[in-house]
Amino acid sequence: KELTEDWLPSSEENQILNDIDDELAEVFTEDFIWLWIKKWNAKVSFYFLCDQDFDVIKKSKNIFWENGFWVFWYEYTLEEFKDSQWTVYKKELYPTPYELQCLANSMVINRLYDMWDDLTEARNTIHYSTFYSEKDKDVCIKKVQDLWYTVVKTEETENRQWENSYFHVTIERQDIPSGAIHEHVWELRQQIELYHGEYEGWESEVVFYEPDPRSSF
Repeated sequence: KELTEDWLPSSEENQILNDIDDELAEVFTEDFIWLWIKKWNAKVSFYFLCDQDFDVIKKSKNIFWENGFWVFWYEYTLEEFKDSQWTVYKKELYPTPYELQCLANSMVINRLYDMWDDLTEARNTIHYSTFYSEKDKDVCIKKVQDLWYTVVKTEETENRQWENSYFHVTIERQDIPSGAIHEHVWELRQQIELYHGEYEGWESEVVFYEPDPRSSF
């Protein structure tokens, strides 16, 4: 109900949600395995795994009414389904490839921030990838050049064990770390993987933040 600009609960409402989580966990612990709490798009999802019959709907309703959580006018739904293969965990709870890539991007951005980088300034971002076929490499390079990337260098490494070679490709492009870097990296990664390559990550030169000298007056 009380959302921040990121569509996440406020600190005050978080306490109420944590109380609900604690109550659910306390009731379900004997028969359930607590898996996850997920807060997203003005919603909160609680996930539990059970290996036997259990009246989860009745128990959950009791928690909301007995603890007065209904006073806050929360709307809630309850679902039960079989998940012997942990499909929900793999598809819904475990980070998607895009989310994992965003986390990797954020690590680079945070390192730049720690070095007093001006993240709003455009600069060369250097990207690394590996291909296992010269044909795939050549076709992909042509595709990413259409996305305004420039090839810095390519290197061929011989794999004596498998009697073949693989190819390291370094490309660069002007980008802004605080801008649409997540979308740009994902677009590039998809192109690389489309041609059976592996995206290895990116780095950037540091553009130091220079305060406006007029700000001191």
